Amino acid sequence: MNADLVAALRQLPEAQRRALVLHYLGGFSVAEIASLDGVASGTVRSRLSRGRDALAGLLTSEDGYGVARRGPSAPDRAPPDRAEATRWEVCASA
Repeated sequence: MNADLVAALRQLPEAQRRALVLHYLGGFSVAEIASLDGVASGTVRSRLSRGRDALAGLLTSEDGYGVARRGPSAPDRAPPDRAEATRWEVCASA
C-alpha cells in the first residue's frame, strides 16, 4: 500500500479509518460493518463518506502534488474468503 495513503489513513478518526479499511480493503459490506460495530447502516455510510472526503483532503496538497484519485466504490477483485482470520485484524495495521 502507498506510504502516503497509510499516513493519511492514520490521521483519520478511528471510526472512519475502521469503516474505510473494512469496506475497501477487507471487502465487508455496509451491513456487516454496522453489525460488527453495533451501529446503524446509515452511521457506517456516513463514516465512509466523511472518511473518503477527509482522505481526499489529506492526499491532495495545496501545491498541486499528490492528487486524490476517485475510483470505483468497490475493489476490482473478489472479496477475501470469509474463512480467513478476521479481516479487520489483517487490515488494522494500515
